[in-house]
Amino acid sequence: MVGQNKETTMIPLAESEQYAAQQSADWATISTLIPGDHFFRWGTEGLGTATNLTFSFYADTVFNLDQAYRQDLDWTYGPGTADFYEDQSQVPGFGVVPFSVDEKSAIQTVLGNWSSISGIQFSQVEDTPDSYGDLRFVQMDFDAWQTVDSGFKDAAAFAYMPWYDGVLQGDVFIHSAYDADDGYFDHLVTHEIGHSLGLAHPHDSVSPVGDGRYPYDEDMQNYGSAMSYDQGSPLNPFTPMQTDIDAIQFIYGSSDVSLFDDTYRIDIDLFRGESSKAYARQTIHDEGGFDRLIFDSSAINSADDGIFIDCADGSWGSFKSSTPIHGADAIDQSGQLYISKGSQIEAFECPPGADTIFDA
Repeated sequence: MVGQNKETTMIPLAESEQYAAQQSADWATISTLIPGDHFFRWGTEGLGTATNLTFSFYADTVFNLDQAYRQDLDWTYGPGTADFYEDQSQVPGFGVVPFSVDEKSAIQTVLGNWSSISGIQFSQVEDTPDSYGDLRFVQMDFDAWQTVDSGFKDAAAFAYMPWYDGVLQGDVFIHSAYDADDGYFDHLVTHEIGHSLGLAHPHDSVSPVGDGRYPYDEDMQNYGSAMSYDQGSPLNPFTPMQTDIDAIQFIYGSSDVSLFDDTYRIDIDLFRGESSKAYARQTIHDEGGFDRLIFDSSAINSADDGIFIDCADGSWGSFKSSTPIHGADAIDQSGQLYISKGSQIEAFECPPGADTIFDA
């Protein structure tokens, strides 16, 4: 789209609370990701209704900004900001870093994860100086930029939430130090897209949990939300978690994608050892159809090894051992596969080994 993003709608707190009561929704949980006493959602539809959004990857190696982008930057950060970014990006080491094919694929997968739980339809468009997506992905060397702009200091990425107008809203800026195979990139992108759709951190929401400060021991644990700053677990979510699902469905509704027969295939070996996914946790959200979950492994082949799977919705499993997971501490440290509330997986296929399976 040229010079503007999709329209947004402001949702006052009173309207959110009223809608939650009408839907018998868990407002106490949902509100931990709702930003402030009002927030904006994409589209002119009401709460609980999906919308369509475009996305693009910034295509140039320097900043070449149209009038709308220049006005938005100068209004947000002060006159001359757009000129500064355009000029600085011409300096060696400060250019825009193109996304690799794998990084683009990872971002598209994460967008698909958000779409599958919310019904939001994302479509890619070409990125040019005067035409780009509602969500625009940009990659920069934050280490270089922090020497001229303190806003990049200690940041891994940042995103702009939907607002009443402007073209910055929805855009995601990512530090080029990360890549699609490092075990953190997917989590980072999941978190920032959550912001671009309108979700807050739990610690700065209308019902704050924790303070977002190291050591984050009062913050919401990340097995509850990918939006949390929690870093106490060796595992990071690379899909939306239960609180994220509840909040995004409250705003945009649910998807019918999961109402069909689906097969999910997971390579367990990638979630073990030194693989990047050994430090990851994920959600499967599927509320309909006849669904099959297939676990593959070439490493598990003895009675001394296996996995633990709990088939009940709202339950956790682990690929590291067959020991059942009980309690928050065990989930925090070992929970790798979450079956979301309301989800039903009718069939499981496991590798040969001493697996522990709890039937729903």
